[in-house]
Amino acid sequence: MNELFAPPESGLLISYLRVSLEDENTGESESISNQRDLIGCYLKQHPEFTAYKVMEVVDDGHSGTNFDRPGIKRVLELVRQRKVAAILVKDLSRFGRNYKEVGSYLEQVFPFLGVRFISVNDGYDSNEYIGSTGGLDIACKALVHDLYSRDISRKVKSSRYARLRRGDYFCSVAPYGYVKSSEDKHRLVIDPPAAKVVRRIFDMTLAGFCTTEIARTLNLEDVPSPLIYMRQKYPGKKIAALEDGFWNNFVVLSILYEERYTGKAISGMRPNLRVGSKQRRKTKREDWIIVPDCFEAIVSENEFQEARRCIDHLEKRKMTAPPHLFYKKLHCAGCGRAMRRSNTTVRYFYCNTRKFRDSPNCMEGRLMEQDLIDAVLLAIRQQARIVVDTGQLIQQAKKNRGTRVSILEQQIRALEKRIKASNRSRIELFEQLNDGVISTEQYKTRRDHLSRQIQELEAQNRQLTKQMRQLQGNATENGFVWLFRPCEQVESLTQEIVDALIRSIRIYRADQIEIQWKYLDDYKKCLDLLKDQTDRKAV
Repeated sequence: MNELFAPPESGLLISYLRVSLEDENTGESESISNQRDLIGCYLKQHPEFTAYKVMEVVDDGHSGTNFDRPGIKRVLELVRQRKVAAILVKDLSRFGRNYKEVGSYLEQVFPFLGVRFISVNDGYDSNEYIGSTGGLDIACKALVHDLYSRDISRKVKSSRYARLRRGDYFCSVAPYGYVKSSEDKHRLVIDPPAAKVVRRIFDMTLAGFCTTEIARTLNLEDVPSPLIYMRQKYPGKKIAALEDGFWNNFVVLSILYEERYTGKAISGMRPNLRVGSKQRRKTKREDWIIVPDCFEAIVSENEFQEARRCIDHLEKRKMTAPPHLFYKKLHCAGCGRAMRRSNTTVRYFYCNTRKFRDSPNCMEGRLMEQDLIDAVLLAIRQQARIVVDTGQLIQQAKKNRGTRVSILEQQIRALEKRIKASNRSRIELFEQLNDGVISTEQYKTRRDHLSRQIQELEAQNRQLTKQMRQLQGNATENGFVWLFRPCEQVESLTQEIVDALIRSIRIYRADQIEIQWKYLDDYKKCLDLLKDQTDRKAV
């Protein structure tokens, strides 16, 4: 058999189980436990699998319309690593409901990698179709599963939209200020501690406080920000929040813009692009589903509209900073947050954290943008000079490395010849024993001597081969040198140069910055070369 198509030798058998939220509504027949029992029974009836190591992989609550599932990704990665001998599923729909992708794996990928695929309920075993596909029956089933998933998705979507128009809530976490009702998880009830904060933010806005003043007041009183509060309230859920998360004007604005606080159920703002896709699209307000008086309001409609009028002037300002040379690379060394860039004629950077809370470690004052550009340019030229100084040393190191590799190759070839000669001597020694030329005692003595000699030679061979591979592995171009070589006389800073050379910049003070370069290990190698050269000259 061609080695390319040979089955993996690990004997790993994957028992793959999957159930989606839609499947859960169809009853026990599609449940994980039912699939597990069915596959377990199949394995007991087929003793040929007793030598396999069985690994169970489960995707619970994931749609089969795509392969963006953690379990199936793990399975396919093991397949690519040639560690899987067979995959068992209850039926084809458990593996996937996308006709094209399922067909591609069954007809091309798995046969190519020597993976046996078994669908128990479909009576399909790829070993029975070597050299051909599963036939029209399997193709039709895969197509039916694909069409079924689309049909059921439309029905589920239609049913869900009907419930959304009644005001049911379907998100996994309730908005800040509310919790899901213990009697009906699709209904919201007020969460008193959070609702009190929401109510206070609206009262302060109506009293004339700006969003920055509100945020600073809440921080001074150690009121947990919405993300920190929700992470504390739902410890089992993955909620992105920094350890030192705090109130700022954007968090306050997000609450003042949240219309659900008037008791309205709002949905359909970012629906999925298509069946099986996780991509979403924004929709216009007229396309939203808005149902008033679905749950208890925290603020009245009049209060909400009045607060909106107080902050309407802020809608014209962009919520994200305009891009610049150091966009997403510039951080305050004190709080670790991104530095803000001014919208003034003469641009400067500042740490926004100080506006909302006392933070003595954060950068104080302003860092002029042109000063930062000049400092970065100077640092780049300095790194480039290091490259020039180490250029000849690197070339000499390459030459020495090449010479050393050639010597090692010669030594390895000589050792291999001696190993072959010793093996031949061992065979000849056995022939001499058979011919009666030497006694058994002489044979054992000489054989043991040759065996020890071969072991020593093989150990030397392995050691030299390891040294040669290390030298060959170090033969790649030094990335730091390759990037910085043309920058010694650079006159202006461009986005391409910043993206290529700089990983991040930390700002301590206006006159103290720290640049994290890319290819830092290569940079250290250059410094080591210069240090070695200096030490040799000193000796």
